[in-house]
Amino acid sequence: MKNDFSDGLALKQADISLKQICDKFIKMKAANSAHSTIRAYKETINRLLNFFPAHISIKLINVESAQKFISELKIIDKLYSKYHRSLSDSTKSRHLREARSIFNIAKKWGYIRTNPFTEVSLGKIRKKQWHFITTDEFKALLNTVDNCHCKKNDTYRSLSLKAFYSVMYGGGLRVGEAVNLLWDNDSIDFKNKQINLFDRPATKKLPPFYVKDYESRTVPMPCWVVESLEQLKDLSDQRNPFAFIDYDGFIRVKEKWQKLLKDNKSKMWENRFVFNNLKTFKNYCKNAGIDIISKKVNLHCLRKAYGTNLANLSTPVHTLKELMGHSKIETTMEYYLFSSDENKKKVIEKLDELWG
Repeated sequence: MKNDFSDGLALKQADISLKQICDKFIKMKAANSAHSTIRAYKETINRLLNFFPAHISIKLINVESAQKFISELKIIDKLYSKYHRSLSDSTKSRHLREARSIFNIAKKWGYIRTNPFTEVSLGKIRKKQWHFITTDEFKALLNTVDNCHCKKNDTYRSLSLKAFYSVMYGGGLRVGEAVNLLWDNDSIDFKNKQINLFDRPATKKLPPFYVKDYESRTVPMPCWVVESLEQLKDLSDQRNPFAFIDYDGFIRVKEKWQKLLKDNKSKMWENRFVFNNLKTFKNYCKNAGIDIISKKVNLHCLRKAYGTNLANLSTPVHTLKELMGHSKIETTMEYYLFSSDENKKKVIEKLDELWG
């Protein structure tokens, strides 16, 4: 594709090149965006500059070439720096959204009249359906965690995992929100049985925490979640402010944060840097008898199950939107669509009962 443009198109006089608009865009975004957001945009920009010549006028990028860019996106092998199999539809969709944002700014600034990526379509996106974890399956999951760590005589690890899974299944927290929870009363309010999620400013010992889309919220906790957290707190090291990473993990986080401070790179901190090894979840699910093959199973399924359970309980959509911390009502409505499918099955079962 680069050669196609280098054969003459790139030699035309340009008001602004692709690289120039990308640099201006990143400079603008860097002023008020999280490091993770900038990192995602830079990934898309790198792909744009690998596909198109960096010096090409953005006026010469049309719908056809924009469509070809999205269609030919491949997974990069980091070891050999080569493209291999095609990216997933969801990842292509993310790159398309970010490319549209970049060219929308170019349009807003008067460099182009139309955004070529606006007309690009992915067609019908293929998504592997996620597994809805029922309450019985969740109880089996907790029992599996218990049995596994009882054999290892590791009560703390067992309580930590069960409490971590519980705040996601019973409170709908995102992984990053749960793993960044602190024991202080502002975050986990045992008296009022609620979790408060809000942006947390940085200190010398603790990195900052940013709520997604700046959607601060308060989530009521069921009694069984409160009990799980209380049991964990009783065993936790009082020197450790974090609820779900152990003291050694806290020391590693603190050292990583203080190094960024020392190097004047504090803006590079991301919520995900707190994460422990979370790869054991699928193994616990498998041992609990949960099907991990036919449908998508990951930690996010716990949050999705929370949303679906509340939708099944006829929770008003705006209430669920607030509890989930969604910025758009359309995202929340997906839980009601999934819930409707389950409710249809229940209706048919009732009709069968009437017939019998």
